Amino acid sequence: MKLKKNTKKKLCKKVTSLEKNTLQFLISNLKQRFYLIHNLPEKPNGTKPYFDLKTKNVMYLNPITKYENQ
Repeated sequence: MKLKKNTKKKLCKKVTSLEKNTLQFLISNLKQRFYLIHNLPEKPNGTKPYFDLKTKNVMYLNPITKYENQ
């Protein structure tokens, strides 16, 4: 079955807007600044990889130390 060009564009736009809404919903419900990355190994000194939502970087932090959400 072939779809018209307009129909294909509309379907793509709907999927894209759905994905955007889902991502916005997920981002708005994030409560912490640092999130543990489970698929990266910890370093030999015991620090674990965390993703910093504020700076958008991976940081290796000591899990024992309490970090405030700034």
